Amino acid sequence: MRKMMRYGKKYGGADPQLIEGDVFRMIISVPEFSTKQEETVDPTQIRVHDGVHDTRLSETMKKILVLLIEPKSTPQLLSELGYPRRTRNYEAAIKNLLDFELIEMTLPDTPRSKNQRYRQTEKGKSLISGIL
Repeated sequence: MRKMMRYGKKYGGADPQLIEGDVFRMIISVPEFSTKQEETVDPTQIRVHDGVHDTRLSETMKKILVLLIEPKSTPQLLSELGYPRRTRNYEAAIKNLLDFELIEMTLPDTPRSKNQRYRQTEKGKSLISGIL
């Protein structure tokens, strides 16, 4: 009941109507939705188009892209991001940035080398200039 009251207030803008009778009723007003939804563009939302998909960069991807102004290794990136170890979020962000060709490996022939570092590509540099 408490959740329904909060829901009605949050999404309907007013307290729900409670009607007691033979049957208890709760009426929650909801805003009208137009058939045409206007898409508001948030300048902090950066999108990358890879030819097929239009993808929004996650916060982790943006942070990594900004940190890679100069080449860094995975331990350096993890430290600067505040991660104690590799996470799925970190791995996914690196993979997506590599797939979108926003970053590249300094040693592409040996991806698991302890000397591996990541750096921005020209595409990444041009995108990052829009962030900073």
